[in-house]
Amino acid sequence: MELKEYPPILDTSQVAEMLGMSVSHLRHLVRSGQIPAHRMPGGRAIKFYRDELAEWLTSLPPAAMGVVKAEPQKRRSRR
Repeated sequence: MELKEYPPILDTSQVAEMLGMSVSHLRHLVRSGQIPAHRMPGGRAIKFYRDELAEWLTSLPPAAMGVVKAEPQKRRSRR
């Protein structure tokens, strides 16, 4: 689906699907400030503006797309 076909305000599952990543990885990017997002009153719900995402995606260098889409490595426990 093309970006313009998405609604103007997106939730985490829609953005994760659009970017081809898991919701947990998307939340990690939000927490680290790597992707433009807005917390709704109450602090739990995260919303994304389609136009901001489009601008953000076009501002990324081509090599960064692989980094954004890459899942974080799982930490191994020391048992």
